[in-house]
Amino acid sequence: PVYANDNPNRVVPVDALRQLEKEGRIGRLFPYFYSTVGNGTSVANAKKYAAEIAAELVNEGVQAVILTST
Repeated sequence: PVYANDNPNRVVPVDALRQLEKEGRIGRLFPYFYSTVGNGTSVANAKKYAAEIAAELVNEGVQAVILTST
C-alpha cells in the first residue's frame, strides 16, 4: 500500500484511462469507483457487496471494470 499511497493512479489508473477516453479508444468512464475493506470483510458480506455493486454497474450500462488489490 505504500506505493498506492504515493500515487493512487497505481491502483486505479485514472490518468491512463482519461487519456484513452480522450483519444476515443474507450467510452466514457463511470463517475464513481467502489472500495471495500478487504481482509476485515466476511465472505457473506463480500458476496452481498459484490452482488449490489454488480447490479448497479449493469443497470448503469457499464461494460468493463478494473479489479485491483493492494
